[in-house]
Amino acid sequence: KRCRLTSKGGHARQRRADHPPLPAPAGQARGSLATACRALSTADSRAEAILFHKKARELGRRLEAFAEAVPEGTPAAEIKWRDARQSGAPPCDLILTSPPYPSTYDYLRLQHLRHIWHSDDVPYPSEIGSRQDWRQASRKALQQWHQDTVAWVKAVTKNLAPGGHLVVVIGDGITPSGYIDTSRATEESARVAGLVSVARASVEREDHAREAQRWEHAFAFQKPDPQAKAAS
Repeated sequence: KRCRLTSKGGHARQRRADHPPLPAPAGQARGSLATACRALSTADSRAEAILFHKKARELGRRLEAFAEAVPEGTPAAEIKWRDARQSGAPPCDLILTSPPYPSTYDYLRLQHLRHIWHSDDVPYPSEIGSRQDWRQASRKALQQWHQDTVAWVKAVTKNLAPGGHLVVVIGDGITPSGYIDTSRATEESARVAGLVSVARASVEREDHAREAQRWEHAFAFQKPDPQAKAAS
């Protein structure tokens, strides 16, 4: 069904000409748009379905635009599902990644509808830096995020060929207990894994959902090549 979402005063509103009004909570009048929006806000599954539909259409448009921009004769991409904290892929010259920003999303929950649609059997019961972890125990979540960061950086470093590069884009976490500086942890994990920092940049951007400022960082690391060093 076609729907249109608008925003006014920070609250999402939905108009559906071909659907009856949503059920009103007990003690409230039926039929008004405000009542429908309040009912919608309590129906998490319905709101997630609308978001899923919106994002699926957006992804389709972007994939079409990307396909048109790919030069003719480009080899087909090979996509595999693997835990980034575990190595196993063949060596490559470049790894470009944007790991989860800590305490920002619950990716497994957001992808729940897709898993059902494709009958996916999700093999990884945990995710890196989920917002739910911080809601349950912030100190434990921070420790786990640091461990996961070291683990995935070490794993991808094993998949890099000598002289290869790792490019990382990540933003700081925003939690009820304060900000999480992801730049220091990322650089320290790269150092532990034996990577050399080549370049970095940071920019402060507005996070409209949380009404706060968030720093985002881009890093370029290189895996040393012993043969190239010996030749020089």
